[in-house]
Amino acid sequence: MRTSSSVTLLLLLHGRAASLCTPASSLSGSSTFITQGLRRQRVPISGCSLHNRRYRQWNHLSQNTSNCHPYKRGMTVLKEGSKNDIELEVEQKFALPNTSSVAEIERKLASLGFERIGRKAEFTDWYFDLPAPHWSLTLQDCWFRYREVKIGDKTSWGWKGSWQLKRGRQIADDGSSLNAGGGATVYEEIEGQDAVDAALSMLSNENIDIDGCSVDNKIDAKYDGFDIPHLGEGCGLTPFARFETRRTCWAVLNFESSDSDFVGLTVELDGTNFGYMVGEVETMVYSEDKVANAKDRVAKLVSKLGSDEDGNSGTSVPPAGKLETYMIENRRDHYDACIKAGVMGSSS
Repeated sequence: MRTSSSVTLLLLLHGRAASLCTPASSLSGSSTFITQGLRRQRVPISGCSLHNRRYRQWNHLSQNTSNCHPYKRGMTVLKEGSKNDIELEVEQKFALPNTSSVAEIERKLASLGFERIGRKAEFTDWYFDLPAPHWSLTLQDCWFRYREVKIGDKTSWGWKGSWQLKRGRQIADDGSSLNAGGGATVYEEIEGQDAVDAALSMLSNENIDIDGCSVDNKIDAKYDGFDIPHLGEGCGLTPFARFETRRTCWAVLNFESSDSDFVGLTVELDGTNFGYMVGEVETMVYSEDKVANAKDRVAKLVSKLGSDEDGNSGTSVPPAGKLETYMIENRRDHYDACIKAGVMGSSS
């Protein structure tokens, strides 16, 4: 979640595929379906393939893709491979000050050979940690969330959810720094029940009531009326952020129509329900020696998207992310603690 650096890396170890993949019979998620003429009803998910990280494949390069799914980040997620294989997601944010800037970015993307993928995705994120001031997870650069994705069509639609944990990693397995040279950050991403187990295992017993704690009185009034995701046990975790996002995705589908450096890059344009918009360019690489080149390619596209008609690039300072902006506006004490801990970049 650090935004002081211009590039973020997400590390997924193929050797841990078995532990990251939740069996279909034990998936923890829920789905709410709303059909015209019927009342709202929440039902459990069982065997949902969206949670099966080992076999999910990115199909953005298919013309038949019906949606840009926010579960599927990068060009591939945990393909089968050797134990030594890794996936690194290289990403960089860029500013979207207003709706006019979105239209301008889309125009530039089209001129660079990018095409919009599927229809607009809608999802809601809930972020959890211990109550103030014990933010045990976030101050360790660990971000535990529940993401609900809207599925279906205009007449029959619902929400499909999954627990997710993004856990910061600073050192590569060989002991070298993954941040050297570019200030990049490395995140390991876990989903489903494994994400819940990993998050709970990180909580210090001295900060929670092991016998089971009731945190109803600690729930912020701003979440009144919302169906707050429930972990099913008294763990002390409470939501500190909730916001909705609408996302459009762009990628190069015709390889002959674009700069070869842009092939394999994905662009995401996000708008939130609290009025903040931000864009992101990302790609996947499968070895650490390809990170530098990937960063250059991502930065090149970000520079292109941020340049004026004369080719002059705008500011090189990366904008704040959605969660960081939400915390600045709604959880300033929590945000300041993250600044002090070094897990977020300073902002006025």
